Amino acid sequence: MIYNVEQCKILAKNLQVKQAFLFSCLHLSKDISNYKIIKIPKKNGNFRTIVEPPKEIKIIQRKIVDYLRKFQNEKYCAYGFVKAKNNVKNAQLHINKQYVFKTDLKDFFISIKAGRIHNMFLAKPFEFCKVDATILTNLLCFQNSLAQGFPSSPYISNIIARRLDNAMLKLSKKYKCNYSRYADDLIFSSNMDVFSNQFNCELREIITNEMFIINENKTKLINSKSRQIVTGIIVNKKTNLKREYYRELRQILYTWKKYGIDKCCEVNNKNEEKLNKYVLGRLAYYKAVVGADNDCYLRLCDAYNFATNSEHFKVPIKYKLNNARYILKSGNIKPAGNSASDVLEEFLKILCRRNGITKDINNKNIENSTIDPLKDILKSKSVITIIQAKEIETLNTIRNMCNHNKTQTPTHQDVEILIAGIDKLIKELN
Repeated sequence: MIYNVEQCKILAKNLQVKQAFLFSCLHLSKDISNYKIIKIPKKNGNFRTIVEPPKEIKIIQRKIVDYLRKFQNEKYCAYGFVKAKNNVKNAQLHINKQYVFKTDLKDFFISIKAGRIHNMFLAKPFEFCKVDATILTNLLCFQNSLAQGFPSSPYISNIIARRLDNAMLKLSKKYKCNYSRYADDLIFSSNMDVFSNQFNCELREIITNEMFIINENKTKLINSKSRQIVTGIIVNKKTNLKREYYRELRQILYTWKKYGIDKCCEVNNKNEEKLNKYVLGRLAYYKAVVGADNDCYLRLCDAYNFATNSEHFKVPIKYKLNNARYILKSGNIKPAGNSASDVLEEFLKILCRRNGITKDINNKNIENSTIDPLKDILKSKSVITIIQAKEIETLNTIRNMCNHNKTQTPTHQDVEILIAGIDKLIKELN
């Protein structure tokens, strides 16, 4: 096509780029060799093809998306590639349902051909001229279709799938069920068994009419007696992750604390910076799924603080005591006692700070003090009673059995008494 210079000038202005840059991008887009093609193995033995465009093309694609957002936002039932939405919010729509029906659109991006995109630009709400529509289509496509790896493909796919979403919403209303789409994942849920043969027939007809292909291998109906997973998240009763996710993090933090950061980096094949970012990223995602007050999440936060010798996470002290309970339940008596003892010491320091006490009974900074001197200064300032001070002395005796190499070792019952005693003090004084 011969481009109208004046028309291209207007388009370049709208995209907030120079006209010469726009033409340069068009020239680059014509040569396939300018794109990097990456093959990533799938679990099924096939490959996922990722196409990485040149830097200039990436820039212009992002500019195009920014410009298109002025005309149209994504459908509210679309949760993938949408600002303020994610796979967690998508999963939350389907929590605690008797039935979850899932299907998948095969080859989602590459099934969206250049002709459909060109027609999209000609139609409402865009109504671009043919020249602009052609330029935009050429810049957004690779070998006549959308490509996975383009920064623009997610947004464009959501616009193309808008009619599909409208039809699916009508279908969901007809059968009284919830509907959401996360990229190529279509999810329905209901407390009634509405997913009949008729529902399946209508669903497939819609998908076919919208020129998509259903992935039979990923189409399934899951009842509440089985594990219901939506976009990687368990939704049976509440949003949760597979146990393996928690165990992996717990193992990393255990290795970090026991053997040091160097050994932990070696085991996990990461340098210190990457390992720290990995752990914090995984913890952030865990929090997003299970919530900030989840015991398992707080246990991991406490383990991170312990491993890094920091207070990166503000873990409520009662949850730190839950960690000691958890350790004891697993049969590790002394470690459980040590964990509980740390809580007792920290709690006494908290009491000191609240009451403006900076030095212990021996005139030592409270941050570097231990249980007995902290107890004595708190008693002398009438923060704790004589009875409470004696209770702390008893608890400290058990604590010493855990911390020191003595002939007498703590029993399971001893540590239970230690944990219960600390819990009682926290409730009385917190």
